[in-house]
Amino acid sequence: MEYKILATQEVKWKKEGKKDKNEYTVYYGVKKKQGRNGTAFMVSNREIKKLKGKKANMAIINVYSPTEDSSDEEKQIFYETIEKACVKIPKHDTLIILRDVNAKIGKEKFLMNVAGKYTINQESNDISFDFWFIVYYNGTRLCYLASEKNMLIECTRRT
Repeated sequence: MEYKILATQEVKWKKEGKKDKNEYTVYYGVKKKQGRNGTAFMVSNREIKKLKGKKANMAIINVYSPTEDSSDEEKQIFYETIEKACVKIPKHDTLIILRDVNAKIGKEKFLMNVAGKYTINQESNDISFDFWFIVYYNGTRLCYLASEKNMLIECTRRT
């Protein structure tokens, strides 16, 4: 099997950088806490030229989402960082966000427009109602981000 672009999460390398490997280039990055939750891309050297188009480019962002056990502050910083990255991408470019979502996405009707009908979970189980406000966790946050950016969650849209 030949991969053109391969993204992976939970890379444990100690620093960020680039390595040339035969017909591929590997790009990798780490979180501030080194050796934990890093990401990497392996891109075919032939395919990298196709990411830059004549009229529009393709931007691919590879991220590792905080788990539900992470602090609310860490989750908030993560989503704010994604928002800032999305704003930097020109509107006419194609944006793809690849990620280990660490989220449960259910079959609730209000999520169908971005998540589709092929989710594994029946319910998101990550919306809790506090007395004065609603608390949204990873699955719902992911869906709201996709909705705000007019994006789709593809892994739940196909069989």
